[in-house]
Amino acid sequence: MKKTLQNDFFFKNGFCYYKKLISKKKIDILYKSFIASLSKYNKDYQYLYKASFQSFNLSKEIQFLKKRDSNILTFVYKNIVHYSSFINLFEDYKIRRLAASLLKTRPENLIIAEHQFRIDYPNDKRHILQ
Repeated sequence: MKKTLQNDFFFKNGFCYYKKLISKKKIDILYKSFIASLSKYNKDYQYLYKASFQSFNLSKEIQFLKKRDSNILTFVYKNIVHYSSFINLFEDYKIRRLAASLLKTRPENLIIAEHQFRIDYPNDKRHILQ
């Protein structure tokens, strides 16, 4: 999709989806932080350290945990935004440059007050975008 089409889509829909904008290494570091958070509640989750966010086993565990005790997932999701591994995803210059382009300003003029991130489990019917 060309840059102007992306901008048009952003202004019409309020979001954009960019594949491969964030390095795999940074995503892997965030993944390990996520698993460490889950492992505080159940050491059995440590077996997931060698997997990734796309892991079928992770999806199964999150769905199980959501049914068993959704407060744990709520706690993890609310706190992961404060992890340095999470914040580092958004401190990448490529992301700041893209945000500045969408907002028609320079990257150094951006005010970064709150990062947003979405993690969905497979076949989630309640929280999907149309």
